[in-house]
Amino acid sequence: MPFYKVVYAEHKDGVQSQFRYSYKDWLVDRWLEENCQAPYYHSPGWTTEKYIQFECSIDAVLFSLRWS
Repeated sequence: MPFYKVVYAEHKDGVQSQFRYSYKDWLVDRWLEENCQAPYYHSPGWTTEKYIQFECSIDAVLFSLRWS
């Protein structure tokens, strides 16, 4: 099964994403809980970009239209 990756934030200063949690992250989490029909996965904390991997292409498209 392919996963659909959608990046919604990236930090250029090299700080890992696990050390940054913003209001946008909270809004994204709420949107995911309310709108996704299939499982999704957050990016690992050691990356400098924040993304979501979706199992459902429809969830990925709706998320990218709202947050990318």
